[in-house]
Amino acid sequence: MQLIESPHFGQVTIIGNANGDWQASKKGYSIIFNGTVAEGEHIINICNGPFAGSTEDFVVTGHHNKWLSTQLSAIAHELQSRLNCWPSSGLACFILFSRLTIPLSLTRMSLLPNLARNNTMTKNEHLPCVVHNWLGERRIALSQIKESPRSQINWLCFIVIIR
Repeated sequence: MQLIESPHFGQVTIIGNANGDWQASKKGYSIIFNGTVAEGEHIINICNGPFAGSTEDFVVTGHHNKWLSTQLSAIAHELQSRLNCWPSSGLACFILFSRLTIPLSLTRMSLLPNLARNNTMTKNEHLPCVVHNWLGERRIALSQIKESPRSQINWLCFIVIIR
């Protein structure tokens, strides 16, 4: 997929929805997902369209929202054919920004889901990891990391795993 000329992002920190505390980056933009609540000048929230009640593939709030929603949609359709299901917003976002070859950090995105059901889940609730093809997403993410310059991507949990 050919990227349309991108706006200037400087550096990007992608903050996933896994458990744990997080802070917006002091440099560049911080990307959060699916209704995570945060305020700040350089925070961008990306939601799967259906999660946000939209017919669009993605709903983006914050800077560069039209450009991001267009690019994320194109990448998600590309990934859908490889995964045989719709990709997570996090994977689509990671692929997009890694292709821009800008400094990129990821946090709270392990792609190693916990398959245990906690005691607070009802029998009808599904595990968060079954919404997407997490194993396929992990394979694609690892492949993208291997193709990218090591100095570009800071994703500690993957660096430990692939060594």
